Amino acid sequence: MYEPEDAVVAGFLDRAVPADALEGALSDVVSRLKGLNCGMHALAKLKLRRQAMAAIRHAIDSELTLEAYQANVGKVSAVVLPGSGR
Repeated sequence: MYEPEDAVVAGFLDRAVPADALEGALSDVVSRLKGLNCGMHALAKLKLRRQAMAAIRHAIDSELTLEAYQANVGKVSAVVLPGSGR
């Protein structure tokens, strides 16, 4: 477990505030989020994720095919189910 300040340094939290400052910090975050241009924010997210999305789409298109399924039928899986005796 991390202390709040350590969690910020580790990247698990954006910031930590004392309990008595929580409402003010929340109001600040809400105000900044309301000021976002939603369309530009969505475009920025898409641009950041485009490469990963393309890689995922390629993997789906190339691995989830009938040919890929048939090539792997009967191969031993790395997953061992309980009671399977493996």
